[in-house]
Amino acid sequence: MKTKVFLGKQYNRIVLIDLATELRWANEFFDSPEDADQFCEQNDIELLDLFEHYQLLPPNVQKILEDFGECEDYEDCKRLIEILETVGYTADYGLDADPYYLTKLL
Repeated sequence: MKTKVFLGKQYNRIVLIDLATELRWANEFFDSPEDADQFCEQNDIELLDLFEHYQLLPPNVQKILEDFGECEDYEDCKRLIEILETVGYTADYGLDADPYYLTKLL
C-alpha cells in the first residue's frame, strides 16, 4: 500500500504531510508543488489533491468551499484564498481562474 500524503506549506516551502499520522516530513522541503509531485512519483508515494479528496478536509474548510462555490475570475480566486488562509489553508490558481493545490499552512 502506498503512503498517502498531501501538500503543506511552511515558510514558503512545500512539505508533504503523511495522511495517516498528519506528521510533516520535516527533512523533505520542495520549492514548488511540482517538485513535490515529482518526488512522490519517483518514490511510489500517492500525492492526494485535497480539492479532489474533499472528505479529508476539516468541516469548516468543507463549508467554506461549499458556500463559496465556483470561481468565475481571478478576483474570486483571490477572495477564496484569503478566506482559506484565515482557517490555515491556501491554494494556487491558474490562468483559467481554477484553484488548485489546496494545501495546509503549517
